[in-house]
Amino acid sequence: MAQQVSIKNLNELESFAERLVSQFQAPLLLLLSGEMGAGKTAFTKMIVKALGGGEAASPTFAIHHQYESAKGLIDHYDLYRLKDAQDLESSGLLDRLQSAQGLVVIEWSDRLDEDFWPPPWSQIKIHFVKNDDGSRTIEHSEKV
Repeated sequence: MAQQVSIKNLNELESFAERLVSQFQAPLLLLLSGEMGAGKTAFTKMIVKALGGGEAASPTFAIHHQYESAKGLIDHYDLYRLKDAQDLESSGLLDRLQSAQGLVVIEWSDRLDEDFWPPPWSQIKIHFVKNDDGSRTIEHSEKV
């Protein structure tokens, strides 16, 4: 069942990220979607920081970044620039999904069919909606 959270500013977004991290159990896919500028990358940076993975890089030019944290590896993929199956293959995502451990955060996850995401990964889908007043609505659901 999907839930909605209203986020008025970056502090509230960070609090939401910290609450999510406090419940984190590997292996977990964090599937992010929403329009450009809705907050996917900012949220990812907050997740990495909350897990002790340091300062996350913006995925502007790279499809994949990896961070080490106390809770294991954090893999961050941005599928926005994927052009075809060859790009997906070269990103390393398919190989990474074979080792069900740690956290995999995927921005623009809606670029792949919903059936693409394999078990035994738990999934949290988060959709960011930019509101006219600058706030965000976050719709999230879990699939274990």
